[in-house]
Amino acid sequence: MIPSRPFHGTSLHSAALVAGLVALAGPAAGQVLPDLRGEVNENVLGVPGARDRAVPAAGSDDDPAQAGRARGDRPVSAAGLAVDGSVTIDLDDDAATLPEDDARVITGSVAQAPEETADVLSGRAEPAARAAPVQTGVGVPEDDPFAPLGLRIGTFDVNTTLEIGATALRTRTSVADPGPPPSLSDEVSTGVLGEIGLDVRAVSDWSRHALELDLAGRLPFPVSGEEDDEPTLDLSALLRLDLGLDTTLTARAGYGYSRDDPASAAFFVATDPVLFPGIEGTNTPDKHALTGSLALSRDIGPVTGEAEASVAREIHGAAALSDGSSVSQGDLDFTRVGLRLRGGLDTAGVLAPFAEAEFSQRLMDERPDTAGLDRNATRYAGRVGIALNRGEKLNGEVAIGYVYEDIADPTLADIGGVSLDGALNWSPRRGTDLRIGLRTTTQSSGAADVSGSVNYAGTMSATHRARANLQLEGEASLDYEDVTGANADTVTAAASVGATVWLNRFVGLSGRIGHEKVFSSDPTERSESSNAFVGLRMQR
Repeated sequence: MIPSRPFHGTSLHSAALVAGLVALAGPAAGQVLPDLRGEVNENVLGVPGARDRAVPAAGSDDDPAQAGRARGDRPVSAAGLAVDGSVTIDLDDDAATLPEDDARVITGSVAQAPEETADVLSGRAEPAARAAPVQTGVGVPEDDPFAPLGLRIGTFDVNTTLEIGATALRTRTSVADPGPPPSLSDEVSTGVLGEIGLDVRAVSDWSRHALELDLAGRLPFPVSGEEDDEPTLDLSALLRLDLGLDTTLTARAGYGYSRDDPASAAFFVATDPVLFPGIEGTNTPDKHALTGSLALSRDIGPVTGEAEASVAREIHGAAALSDGSSVSQGDLDFTRVGLRLRGGLDTAGVLAPFAEAEFSQRLMDERPDTAGLDRNATRYAGRVGIALNRGEKLNGEVAIGYVYEDIADPTLADIGGVSLDGALNWSPRRGTDLRIGLRTTTQSSGAADVSGSVNYAGTMSATHRARANLQLEGEASLDYEDVTGANADTVTAAASVGATVWLNRFVGLSGRIGHEKVFSSDPTERSESSNAFVGLRMQR
């Protein structure tokens, strides 16, 4: 600090005024500024020095203390401290250096200084403010106190749900009795299956690009009765690469495992009642489905475009027969390769129209198959639709078009029909979510007199949070199989309702009941089943 010259040559009148102010300040001034000594540099204080300013006489119009009272500011008790922040302190030559904190207080205007600082300078004692409690006991309520916390693994957020319970089943099936005379009878089977279900979802938390991994599996095991167990497993992965502001490359891969009724030409030959009387199938063979695709999308102004190449593979397991033998279903295995092109118009509004075209080929592993037929096929499809985007309230897309499959064997009729596809997510109110899905696919057949079918699947599911710890669920589905050939069309309707009561954030009790019915003009294709599940659901 560079010292400045103290004020000298003060008049007798000014000395008397300073002495009077010090006497009025009394002990308070001594407490606030104890043993004020030394010299204060006007440059450090940030105001012009006394050498450059004239000191007005006390009580005059230019007196800062009088001006402060006229403005309503608090008078200052420290001797010579002007209300506007200027310093007119008369200090002895042997005074100590003023502390930095005190310099800050002195240089500030009282009208702008904190209230407690002004009170201290005035010498008035104020009660200390009450300290806020460390723990108030009142927290901010969570939007969903029973939502899963998830688990952080590296750069991924992972959510896991494990469900363990038991399902009671009752199934009624129509069975044809060859006679004589031919008749129709109902077979009823009941049973209890233990069940373990696992769902795992991992989502990357990257600043750029994204990777999603999903696993959903169900493992039933017999406890009692004659009901068949049908495990399922679905794995999927999605990788999105942001190549630019308007260009995205998306790769998908998936694997699915399930069991299905035997349907190959080899099985139909092996169970022909004329050729092999009394021989029938005894299992539901394994079915493996592998899928992969690579899509490149780009936006050019309001125009959006996408090109996707895809491949799918289906592998069917052997069918077991009642005589202890098995028959291969390799004639059902195939590989499908395809290309899809899509163009749309993004108007930056709620609705965005689009159109797409699809071309694919089905390549059978065995051609001809056991029945002597070549089931290779070329599929064409065209659709137009609308994508909706109103945020979380309503989003998705719907499309309508036509799908046609040209089968290579000239003895088999081609298959085709209207195509309905889409997925909609609607949240009419907070805590209520509704999902609607539509899908159209084509399916090959192994029967000698059946080309295949166009399958329509529609699902609607809803979840509702009735209370913070009570979640209600419902689902309905309708499947229609439009068969080209001798077989009859079938319609399958199913519905279920359920509820989960969460005991805490990690564990809950769940239960649901469901019913499924198959309608067909062929009596042997009709069936009806009911189920009830109760179990424990755990989430993380």
